[in-house]
Amino acid sequence: MRLLSWNCRGLGNPRTVRDLSMLVKIHKPSILFLMETKLQKKNLDGLKLKLGFKYLFSVDSVGRSGGMVLLWAEDVHIKISTYSQKHINMWVVQSEVEWMLTCFYGNPKTEKRYEGWGILRHLNRLQPKRWLCLGDFNEILYHSEKYGGARREEKQIADFRSVLQDCQLKDLGCIQGKYTWSNLRKDYNFTKERLDRVTTNSEWCAAFGGGDVKVLASYSSDHCPILMAVGQQNVWTEKPAQLCRYEDSWSLFSDCEEVITHTWHRYGRNKEGLSKINTKLEGCLQKNKRNSITKIIDENGRTISNSKHIGEAFTQYFKELLATSNPINLDNSMHPVKRKVSQQMNEALLAPFRKEEIEDVVFQMGPHKAPGPNGGMELVFIRNTGL
Repeated sequence: MRLLSWNCRGLGNPRTVRDLSMLVKIHKPSILFLMETKLQKKNLDGLKLKLGFKYLFSVDSVGRSGGMVLLWAEDVHIKISTYSQKHINMWVVQSEVEWMLTCFYGNPKTEKRYEGWGILRHLNRLQPKRWLCLGDFNEILYHSEKYGGARREEKQIADFRSVLQDCQLKDLGCIQGKYTWSNLRKDYNFTKERLDRVTTNSEWCAAFGGGDVKVLASYSSDHCPILMAVGQQNVWTEKPAQLCRYEDSWSLFSDCEEVITHTWHRYGRNKEGLSKINTKLEGCLQKNKRNSITKIIDENGRTISNSKHIGEAFTQYFKELLATSNPINLDNSMHPVKRKVSQQMNEALLAPFRKEEIEDVVFQMGPHKAPGPNGGMELVFIRNTGL
């Protein structure tokens, strides 16, 4: 099971909906929690269908702020227990094991943040045996979770630590990414913080073996989504094999040319790179063989199956079709056509390639333009002319 949590900063923006659709398509969460939707429930039914979820529960926005929505798949068993403008609490049954899930949104206003801490302490009185709480807490646990901007007051951090300790919730951290919010500034006032997180109690981790949390990229909100895989560690889909690309900075190392030259002469001419080219060429030849002409019937009705005779028949046919049988004044017709390729030019074109010519061509290439899938092999040849 995967859970995705995101402070999307408004679902009225088509770009945000496109980004959300892509996130759901790629990561396929079973449970999706969105904050700051800024929409009423009547505007969310279309979103449920678009994202492909079976069930939806929402908390309406107040004016043009707030609003939360929870969506989950058909195979997920959820029973909503309590909710407010800042939380949705529910019971989830997974593999015949019941646990409590709290989707939480901490108040952005510092002076009202204690209200959210009160909600968590109230839920703790339910004495959940297994508890997972995730969302945007709008607070950091340590000063190291903030970069730039004014230093956070110690009391704010201490209050957050205290409520997690009282509820016996521990932060699961992240295996990818760290900061989940930034002010999107591009000057010295740039600030980023880790405000979104996943917390659990020890009983939940014991039941499901913990979980991995990733911070995903966001292009339409100042908050990044967080994605959690419930159950086994490292259950993410394996990434496709990464291409090895040549980096121009490698040429700064003194032994770079020696390594490339040695590898080229050992593997370049008969392994991987050229073998792939050979395989593709052989595939073209096989394709041509499959598409070859095995026999024809000429204009006299005779069947010709010999490949040489087939070629001669085609040649004769097009000669008769395109040529005149009695050409006259051919020299006079060709006289107005100016010669473009002189005898000297023709001899130069037919001459074997020289090393100097190849070097001239290679060095005329833009070494940092359109590198292609191999990362710009022209750089390899430019930096290592001995190849």
